[in-house]
Amino acid sequence: MCVKLIEEELKKANYKVTLRGCIKGASGNTHFFDIVAQKDKRIICFDFAKKDLLEELVRELIRALDLEHRAEICLIIDKKKAKEYEISAKKFKILQYTSESDLLNQLRQIIYCDQYSRGY
Repeated sequence: MCVKLIEEELKKANYKVTLRGCIKGASGNTHFFDIVAQKDKRIICFDFAKKDLLEELVRELIRALDLEHRAEICLIIDKKKAKEYEISAKKFKILQYTSESDLLNQLRQIIYCDQYSRGY
């Protein structure tokens, strides 16, 4: 894995890096990550996908909800492995909007742009 590479880059950016670090969630549960990086009030957690990608995505989503605003979570997966699970990863989208027109624009992008990129 690329743990050392990520650790070195984070340290260059003045992050305090903890390998196999943990953060306590709002539920009181402790969540462990492969790498936890902190700089001032910003915390970024990195996990390497080890199992089925869909299972990993669900687990990380649950952790993100429990950690609320405490940390950002990055799931790292090898591109070759991701290809095996391409459908799972592409079938889930989060639409963040500020207004109805913003939501409509995102919806149109999904309806019209995505179909052309998939060759429909």
